[in-house]
Amino acid sequence: MDSISPELNINDERAIRLKKLEELREVGINPYPARVKREHTLKQALTKNESESIASAGRIMTKRDMGKLTFCHLQDNSGQMQVAFKQGEIDETDYKLFIKKIDIGDIISVEGEKFTTHKGEPSVLVKKWTLLAKSLLPLPDKFHGLQDEEARYRKRYIDFLVNPEEKEKILARGRILRYMREFMFSKDFVEVETPVLETIASGAMAKTFDTHLNAYNLPVHLRICMGELWQKRLLVGGFERTFEMGRAFRNEGVDHQHNPEFTMIEYYWAYADYEDNMKMHEELIPFVVEKSVGKLEVEVDNQKINFAGPYKRISFHDAVLEHSGIDINNFTDVETLAKEMKTKGYDPEDITERGKLIDELYKQSTRPKLIQPTFVLNYPIELKPLAKKAEDPRYTEMFQLIVNGFELSNSYTELNDPVDQRARFEEQVKNKDEGDEEAMNNDWDYVEALEHGMPPATGTGIGIDRFAALITGSHTLREVTLFPLMKPVEQNNQPMINITNQKNDGGLSPLPMNRGEAWQLVQKYNNKEANLNHYQESEAIMKKLAEKLGQDVETWGMLGLLHDIDWELTENDTTQHLTKAPELLKEAGFADDFINVVVSHGYGFNCANLQDKTRTKMIEHALACAETTTGLVYAAARMRPDKIASLELSSLKKKFKDKKFAAGCNRDIIMECEKLGLSLDEFLQLAIEALKKIAPQIGLV
Repeated sequence: MDSISPELNINDERAIRLKKLEELREVGINPYPARVKREHTLKQALTKNESESIASAGRIMTKRDMGKLTFCHLQDNSGQMQVAFKQGEIDETDYKLFIKKIDIGDIISVEGEKFTTHKGEPSVLVKKWTLLAKSLLPLPDKFHGLQDEEARYRKRYIDFLVNPEEKEKILARGRILRYMREFMFSKDFVEVETPVLETIASGAMAKTFDTHLNAYNLPVHLRICMGELWQKRLLVGGFERTFEMGRAFRNEGVDHQHNPEFTMIEYYWAYADYEDNMKMHEELIPFVVEKSVGKLEVEVDNQKINFAGPYKRISFHDAVLEHSGIDINNFTDVETLAKEMKTKGYDPEDITERGKLIDELYKQSTRPKLIQPTFVLNYPIELKPLAKKAEDPRYTEMFQLIVNGFELSNSYTELNDPVDQRARFEEQVKNKDEGDEEAMNNDWDYVEALEHGMPPATGTGIGIDRFAALITGSHTLREVTLFPLMKPVEQNNQPMINITNQKNDGGLSPLPMNRGEAWQLVQKYNNKEANLNHYQESEAIMKKLAEKLGQDVETWGMLGLLHDIDWELTENDTTQHLTKAPELLKEAGFADDFINVVVSHGYGFNCANLQDKTRTKMIEHALACAETTTGLVYAAARMRPDKIASLELSSLKKKFKDKKFAAGCNRDIIMECEKLGLSLDEFLQLAIEALKKIAPQIGLV
């Protein structure tokens, strides 16, 4: 049969194939032999003359049984070719075995002669065949293919089999790596390897993955860039041209343009500056693009992008002025710049640092409009602590190559003044102390290296994943990543949830009232609009969580609605919060298990003697993180002209990282979402969606 019968599920199909496997063994056929006779790839076989002998192998992708003649298409790394099994040309027993026991997806070798069908298709007339690997699971239906995106990324091996265009993207990525190296070697650069484990993670503004080296009892971090400060130490040591290509790690958000682990190249070039570097970019980028995809013009998002140099150049200041109408030089403080941004229709997002606010303005107004390759020069000094100052000391000698609205490379004239570098590190330390998790770490050992004298130099970092996605027309970095990191799943394909004592999480005692009655109960003891909004927001997020996790939506929603029922009765003495709630809920008919979950959201706080208690159940973690997150989402939405309508995850994540924003929202409690098997990104997106549904009820329209 060509595909799975509608009446069969995958387990039925597997059972059938297992039976065939045993029957093959019973007649003396080894379904997984160690050796194979393969003298030609399928591509080579296609070039053979009529009647020439062929010995090839591949996976069966199609099978058409026409009685005394059966056609198959084999596939190997080089391509596909049709093979024909004809009764009389091979042993009758072998023919029947092939017809009855061999399936689409099996891997076989064939020996035979080249011929051409009456339709003109080059084929192999099989004289002998050998089973090389029996497939126990079927390939996806050839018409519908493997269309579910998550399934594609979890089962990349199947994705590559049935979607050859996806395999080609990976091959193009490999060529990028090859020709990057080839170009660097042609320019006399030396490839180096610097530490992946570092005691001080530096070279970029990013959050680290942290681990522990047992042998030294030492906390260490996975590197966040490709050894920038190590390579510059090598410049001090007399190496003049170095590069490194490898994996870097940043413990940040995951989206279509960001992965927690990624590949990049960084190179450093002594006695050169960023002008020299731009000229080298105009050689490097076209060379790699043409070698990797065979052309200089590629289509991305229905726009043609031409990588042939030279590239347009524009200063950061002029680009922002052109696209936003704001002259950033006229605004030296955060308050006036934020006010001007609002006037022009941009969202300052409650950012409190001038450099970050300028960067946000640039990302909202300017970068998305830069489609063709463009060098954006001389960024504000606050954004680039490792770059040399430009003639205007407010800016740095650096550039980014922007393509299709995204940063492709980041390059500096490197800072080699140790006094200036020390001062900038100290400023970064100050920012980190004030709560900026992405501020760069200081590295005083590196400053000492600079004090020995580093020659003038330029350096570059290029993200390989983003480069590959761009030139292959991919819409997400996952498409050019062999095996993107995915959350584990159980064998029943349900999320793997790291919890303890889960048995009552979705099965609390029956509710004694409906939602309308519960709302009346809330209003009996609470009448302040802000509190009533909070209860409805908590209800909405809890319902959304229940839907996501397959729990009881009504019960979870009512927990959110009633969790602070005694708040206005105790708000003048918050140590009494949750002391009256059990009695109120008991009188209303709620069972102890429901009441215990309500009380659990106060664990760890100085109320009702709960400060020493800890949450252990999924439903407890859910209620705690849900009701805490409402304040963060509500505050972020209130900052925007259209309230929650345009609130996006990226904006909310920035608010989450800014510990001064909605400071009363405990970030550690929000992170309990991970106890539910949800990443922070997934949970915050879920919370946004939940509150958008009830926006009119809570004043967010």
